[in-house]
Amino acid sequence: MTASSKILDHQSNQNRRKDEIRNTTVQWPAEVRVLRETLREMNEQYEVMNLGDPPDTPISEINARNRAWSRNRVKYLEAIQDSLFRRYQLGEFKKPKLPTPRTKHD
Repeated sequence: MTASSKILDHQSNQNRRKDEIRNTTVQWPAEVRVLRETLREMNEQYEVMNLGDPPDTPISEINARNRAWSRNRVKYLEAIQDSLFRRYQLGEFKKPKLPTPRTKHD
């Protein structure tokens, strides 16, 4: 076997492992999926809300709205974190198994 064929074999193994890792997806629990979708919608609403302010809107009103949005966002993030932590503690939520590097035996 020549040196060039060994390099090609090694490269093809690396590409295969990258494809396996890329195809690994996390299966979120249903409760967390709902919270994540709501958080995504909140982020979209926040962007629209900030773009639609008329020029004569008082800065205090804008700041109050931003603080309220931030508090709601933190609540959703904490709910997601708590839900995942509970499921992880109960053993219902398993980490995805990623491929391990193969050892070469001569």
